Amino acid sequence: MTLFKLKWVSLILIFVFISLIIVFFGSSNVIVGNLIGLQNSNVFSLSLTPVQGTVIPGSSVTTRVIASSTSQSVLGKPVRLSCSQLPAGVTCRFSPNSCVFARSVSNSPTLALSCASTLTVNSRNSTRLGTYPINVTGTVIGTTTGQMASYTLQVIPLDFSITVNPTTNLPISPGQTTSVSVNVNPNSLLSNTIISLACINLPQGVQCQFNPTSCKLSGNKSQSCSQLTIQTSASLSSIESLPITIQATAGAIQKTTIFNLNAQIPPLDFSVTLPRQSEAILPPYDGRRIVSFPFTVTRLSGNRASIVNLSCVPSLQAVQNGQIGLPCTLDRSSCSFQNSDICTGTATVGIMDRTADDVDTITIMHIVGDVTTTQVHREALYTIIARRASYRLSVMPSSDVTVPGSTITTTLTAIPYADMTPEGRVRFFCSLANPFPCTLTPSYCDLDSGNCMTNMAITIPVTAPAGYYNFDLSGTTASDSTTRVGEAHTSYSLQVFVE
Repeated sequence: MTLFKLKWVSLILIFVFISLIIVFFGSSNVIVGNLIGLQNSNVFSLSLTPVQGTVIPGSSVTTRVIASSTSQSVLGKPVRLSCSQLPAGVTCRFSPNSCVFARSVSNSPTLALSCASTLTVNSRNSTRLGTYPINVTGTVIGTTTGQMASYTLQVIPLDFSITVNPTTNLPISPGQTTSVSVNVNPNSLLSNTIISLACINLPQGVQCQFNPTSCKLSGNKSQSCSQLTIQTSASLSSIESLPITIQATAGAIQKTTIFNLNAQIPPLDFSVTLPRQSEAILPPYDGRRIVSFPFTVTRLSGNRASIVNLSCVPSLQAVQNGQIGLPCTLDRSSCSFQNSDICTGTATVGIMDRTADDVDTITIMHIVGDVTTTQVHREALYTIIARRASYRLSVMPSSDVTVPGSTITTTLTAIPYADMTPEGRVRFFCSLANPFPCTLTPSYCDLDSGNCMTNMAITIPVTAPAGYYNFDLSGTTASDSTTRVGEAHTSYSLQVFVE
């Protein structure tokens, strides 16, 4: 039994010792006044201004703590300040931590002493909602004289919404700006709460700027917070509704609102171009030749989402003359500009060998682009010239006058076409059907170095009657006399005059 009593006495002594440490060193905010003999005397008083405050989780509130006295005994003595009964997630801080009694009014016949400090009550984001009484204690250091005041803290939820004005869909053109007013509507929001604004998830080609980027509420009524300016890129090129998301942040709470811009994009304008506009060909021996040529469709401006439908159409004359051997086909039927402003393709057409001996066959193909929705039409022309030969014949002079029994000489020249590759050696002929014999010297020439020529001599018989005579002159590059490809013709006229 004696041992049991000794244990209890030891425990009591330890408790008293710890309590004395708390009183003299002030290391705890928990009031233990009645346990350690704190005297709530009338030596001084403790007051708070204001006596209550409201916060949202994650914010703070302040109040003024004032100690007042008329007792000479506390003049110059410090008062240690503390608070207790703090709810979870709430802390308090004094600035300064203690104050010293001094005269409130100089030369006053009545002794008036006071000291003051600012109490800041902080709430964390995790603080639970509710109303909490907080005890604020002032203790004259070195004594057991103290006073206590009560402060009521109300933790309320943060609730607000944001709107824009105007709220209807705003039209905007590429490279232009527009603006809206951003308003904050407090449902449960404290005065002086700071709202930060930002745009999030902006569409490509859109930028936004707030002025200012944040605002402080001056009351609990709806108010204009900021002016939002929206800039679109000049490259914006599709007709669509552009959602603009505004995010407002106050403490740990975030609110968003979305409104739409209507992008006013002009209709698609485009061009159809050809790297080359014409081509000269020699029909092959089988009477048909396949011709392919590239084309380019380029978006110049306007709606990138539009589709250009493509077609290849021969000229009406080419169809009527039977010059088209195969349908004109394209390796693509349309062009889209979602990823690029340039679209390329290839056209293929078959050309029939319907040329006359001295007449070129000209086929004109139309590469056509159409946008059905806006009826925009563009086209490019490609000319295909089908020739018998890569050269032409010219006789100088092309006509003459003579008398029977004379000999006439003239020059026959083979001239390569600039748009074709020379075929090599040309052999010259006088038609057997000519009215008088003619000779060509030399009988051939080479086109590799450009123009080449031969001398033609016509002998007029003494018995030749007067009249006009035409001569057919020809040249060929073919080694086979039955092949007409590579054959060119010209004519020479002669008048025989009889005295």
